[in-house]
Amino acid sequence: MTDTDITTVHQDFIAEDSDRAHRWIRRITSYIEAIVRSKDAQMIPTQTLASDISLVTLPVWLWVEADPKIVGRKATFKPGETNRPLLPIRVQWHGGTVQALGEGEHDLRWTVEGMGRSVNGTTLLTIKPETLEHQLLSDKRPSEDQRLITRLPFTFKRQIMTPDRIAGSLLAIEKMAQQSWWEFLTALERTLRECLERQHVSLMRDIDKTVTKLGPQDFGQALLDSETLDVMATEMTLGEQGEPGQSYLSELIDKCCNPQRFVRVDPQRYLYVEISRKAGSAVQQRVGDPAIGRKIRKVYADSGGADPEKVIALYREEYPKDGLSYKRLTDALNVIRDPMAEAARVDFQSLDIDYNGHSWYLA
Repeated sequence: MTDTDITTVHQDFIAEDSDRAHRWIRRITSYIEAIVRSKDAQMIPTQTLASDISLVTLPVWLWVEADPKIVGRKATFKPGETNRPLLPIRVQWHGGTVQALGEGEHDLRWTVEGMGRSVNGTTLLTIKPETLEHQLLSDKRPSEDQRLITRLPFTFKRQIMTPDRIAGSLLAIEKMAQQSWWEFLTALERTLRECLERQHVSLMRDIDKTVTKLGPQDFGQALLDSETLDVMATEMTLGEQGEPGQSYLSELIDKCCNPQRFVRVDPQRYLYVEISRKAGSAVQQRVGDPAIGRKIRKVYADSGGADPEKVIALYREEYPKDGLSYKRLTDALNVIRDPMAEAARVDFQSLDIDYNGHSWYLA
């Protein structure tokens, strides 16, 4: 749902640089942009909207060439290309990304920080009854080797609007945000489900390697059945009480809207690490494995299956701050497999833990 006078994508970026942007990151940043604009639009004072104004929507992201020292292989050149791929930096505007402005000149200050870059600037905006003009004024000119895109494209209402038209435009912004929120949730849910499967396999491997020592015919015996993993994914997506706004993924979406979230990490890396970590914790909790279970089993295996007192002593010597108790030791060494999963077997190779694998929905 869009307003014909408000465009949520930057046409110059679409035309010139779309092939250089990471496909998945470009998609999820468009979701974040719509959500952020809706939040900022809600902060506009009601009395301002009662007058004839121009409604200005500003960019949430600035796309820059990636630095290999920060993002690794995401910054590598594609075959035949002479420019590095583009990654997003969050743009912070004094006054928000949606502003209601009257006739005259307005200095719109902005800051971009991330991917090893920090630039401040001002966009001088002149609003007349029928036209709008803008000029970029940079307080800190970036060095040539940074190759920063200094043009900050943005969309705007091209004329002063009446309160009724303003209300319609704000409604369009809100509807776009709602649609983007659900699409973002759906994209993260697919990633979450695969992370749950992979973390389940990883825990199975760890237990079978360090404790169970099963024979070839039993290697790969599942801890949880597919239905349980499905229930876990649903609860983490839609909430335990069926309230999506209170779920884990909903909280993650809110974190992504924080202006500082991606200052030191690209969105793909952040989401992979966060979802994978949470999925691993959820699987461990479901089977009663302590958070430090992997470390406990490693010490146990290295000790050659020593008695509990010796294992605890060895563990405390290596990890003195963990305060290992006898209960957590026994819980880690006696993880109970779900009876419903007894007949299940998992092909480890098909779900190998590999961040760079092409099966990830994050790729």
